[in-house]
Amino acid sequence: MMKKVALALGSNMGEREVYFDYALKRLVEEGLENLRMAQIVESDPMYCPEGSGLYLNSALIADWDGEALDLLQLCLKIEKEAGRERSGIINESRYLDLDVLLIAEDTYDLPDLIVPHPRMLERDFVLGPLAELASEWLIPGANKTVGQCLAEIR
Repeated sequence: MMKKVALALGSNMGEREVYFDYALKRLVEEGLENLRMAQIVESDPMYCPEGSGLYLNSALIADWDGEALDLLQLCLKIEKEAGRERSGIINESRYLDLDVLLIAEDTYDLPDLIVPHPRMLERDFVLGPLAELASEWLIPGANKTVGQCLAEIR
């Protein structure tokens, strides 16, 4: 059964927009349908190591006919294909970052996946683009829409 999903995209290394294009192409190839991406915004690094570059951020919504953990694994696979290496440094610079934000009105609290994304409500660079696409999407647990949550942090 198809479910609406929302993902966040980020990049602060290399040809940042090229990595977004790559991610969109790969996500469609791997089964996401009706994909729409919001405008791209530039933001300062948040909680990142000293000297981290500016980020490009966006969000996308699509339809997904798979399990939540399969979507996470797909995001991790595409990040790795785009050159992301995980050294263990928290919030290190990356060519591509794909985060699962929302999956329909479902919630998940698994060792590798928490949905809704636990920090999305404090990030203008996530909520802003997401609101452009799905302002009325009710965030489970918050009992507020994406647009309402964005208004609270602006």
